[in-house]
Amino acid sequence: MVIQNYYKMAVCALKHVRIVALLWICFAGLFFISCHKKESIPQVKGHVIAETHNIKLIRVWGSHYERGFAQGYLLASNIKNIYEGYIQHLFGAHLYRAVDIVKDESLFKIDSIYHDEARGIVDGISYAAVEIKDFTHYHVLMSNIFLDILGLSQMSALRDMRNLYGCSVLMSWGKSTSDAPELGGQSIVTRHLDWPVHEDVVSNQVIVVHIPEESDEQQWLMIGFAGQISVLSGINEKGYAVFLNMMNNYNEKQIPLPDRPFEPLGFVLRKAIEKKNTDNHKPNSIYDIKAAIKHNAHGYAEGYIVSAIGPVINADDTMPGFIAELAPTYPFITLRTMDDGDGIPGTHLYASNTSVGRKPFEFCMRYNAISHYLHRQHSLNAYNSWHIMRRYSTLENNIQFMQFIPHSGLLRISLYQNNIPAYLNDFYILNTRQLFIKTSLF
Repeated sequence: MVIQNYYKMAVCALKHVRIVALLWICFAGLFFISCHKKESIPQVKGHVIAETHNIKLIRVWGSHYERGFAQGYLLASNIKNIYEGYIQHLFGAHLYRAVDIVKDESLFKIDSIYHDEARGIVDGISYAAVEIKDFTHYHVLMSNIFLDILGLSQMSALRDMRNLYGCSVLMSWGKSTSDAPELGGQSIVTRHLDWPVHEDVVSNQVIVVHIPEESDEQQWLMIGFAGQISVLSGINEKGYAVFLNMMNNYNEKQIPLPDRPFEPLGFVLRKAIEKKNTDNHKPNSIYDIKAAIKHNAHGYAEGYIVSAIGPVINADDTMPGFIAELAPTYPFITLRTMDDGDGIPGTHLYASNTSVGRKPFEFCMRYNAISHYLHRQHSLNAYNSWHIMRRYSTLENNIQFMQFIPHSGLLRISLYQNNIPAYLNDFYILNTRQLFIKTSLF
């Protein structure tokens, strides 16, 4: 009897242990699932600051991958539209060849951090549940360097597309702006971005503010199109800005394959304003931009014109800006300043789509019109700079029209809307200093 009771008690105790053990297993399983679920849901390190019907202003932060992921998530539909509606049709049957060119490291050198950011974009798009067929990080990179790819192309149909991309820039400072109360001798730049008028380009414009976590990088913003991580128009927190134009009178038909890979110019310009000290000498200066461009002494894959400007640091700073004319053939890099006899008086520099510092040089119709005006009116304020570029330097495919004052951080921008060029539309005013302020969301 005692043995039977003992047996019953043992069985009950064993059942109790099993039940407790089972409960612990269930609890542990739920805890693991809960933790695993939390770890599997990535944090979107970005948010939309403002949005209109054809442009989004977003801020992203973190590592390159995290910033890419945030862009992919926040701009997923926009990226899909511009890739499927514009990029795919741009290359047509040559799309796969374009992607293969990106993969060929003997042709193009793209830093690993931008590969990481491109992977983040693809993952962010997927997380947003937006599907783009056969879309990899190589397609992101290809979309960012397609102008370089067109430069290397031996097919005339693709080469001729480059003439569709215009742009012009006027930079002024010093004596030419000393009488303007809002400038007082400080620098100012007014810029047209003239691109093909395509619905999927016009409707998916973005301003992306980057807050890097990397210790050797600084805050900057890109004005361009969804999915773009290279730079056409870019500004950093210290007030240094870069702008890319095509050099359409560069007419070499047979571009020699490089003996070393080209670095895509859009990524070079990004490094020029994102890195804190490119020249390893004086951080945050116009020399950082020069050093980044001159690092590729063998030139670039296409004929380009770059305008760079920064704030006037002191009274001895007589050259806060410069223009670089770049090509894959000699002379590879030609830097132009106001001392180079460019036909424009005063402390101004102007660039459109023709070379002036390198041969063959030519003064196009827009160049002559701006030069003629500045011979009559040396001194400019912000209104005058906007007005003369609006009147004398316009094309009907004007997608973006902007003005930036480096020392104050003031950015004015108007956009192509409703079949009306940007220069004829009202403008938005942004304070870039406020855009770079870290909020409680960080």
